[in-house]
Amino acid sequence: MFLFKRGKFYHLEYFDEYENRKKRISTKCISKKDALRFLTNFKTNIQKSSKVKFISLKNFQYEYLEYVKINFSKSYFVTVEVSFRLLKNEIGDIPLNKISYPQIDKFFTITFKRTKEGARTYLIALKSAFNRAIAWGYLTENPFRQIKLPKIPKSLPAFINNIELNRIVQNTRSRDL
Repeated sequence: MFLFKRGKFYHLEYFDEYENRKKRISTKCISKKDALRFLTNFKTNIQKSSKVKFISLKNFQYEYLEYVKINFSKSYFVTVEVSFRLLKNEIGDIPLNKISYPQIDKFFTITFKRTKEGARTYLIALKSAFNRAIAWGYLTENPFRQIKLPKIPKSLPAFINNIELNRIVQNTRSRDL
């Protein structure tokens, strides 16, 4: 990890262990003093993020389903299994820490168009799963907590009015009805 100057700004080059490659970012600082301050803040952020363990979505799914199978009901297990399968079909088997808000938002937009109640159920199951991922040390924050689904309009119960009731009574032969 080192600083270098390109043009009038200082840049930082470091090795990203998750992507297994060198990366360069701009500090957006003109003075070396500000660039060094950026470097110390960057090091603390890297240390915080390096505390999370690497796991793919598929491996986390397997691990979480084993946990659910032991601790929850069969119907909840099926719900979680379907939720993960649909999510994996949409975004692929990527590392858990690379799942982003736009990917999840797209998934729920598509799902909500298809099934409103299903989207709500999948959101609850996946949000809970990713909260468990935080507890297990795979993530620092839950990307699902930002998702807000549109409200489902409640359908009003069907009632008949007096005119319709009179028509029914007039056309019914059984007076007991």
